Amino acid sequence: MSKEFFCVIFETSFKSILYKSAIFSAIIFMYELSFLFPLYGVGAKYGESVSKTILSIGIELKNQKFFHF
Repeated sequence: MSKEFFCVIFETSFKSILYKSAIFSAIIFMYELSFLFPLYGVGAKYGESVSKTILSIGIELKNQKFFHF
C-alpha cells in the first residue's frame, strides 16, 4: 500500500478521535454543570423545599418529601 493511503487513514482516524473526545468532554461538562443549578419548578423558583399545588377552586396543597413523626 502507498504512503499516501496511510497518511489519509492516519489523518481521518486522528480527526475522528479528536471529534469523539470533544463530544465526550462536552457531555461531561454539561453533566457536572447540571449539579450547580436547581431543577426548575415552583419550589425551586421560590427557594422552597415543599412543592405547592393550587387546585382549580383555590385550595393550596403542600406535598413534603419527608414525613415528620
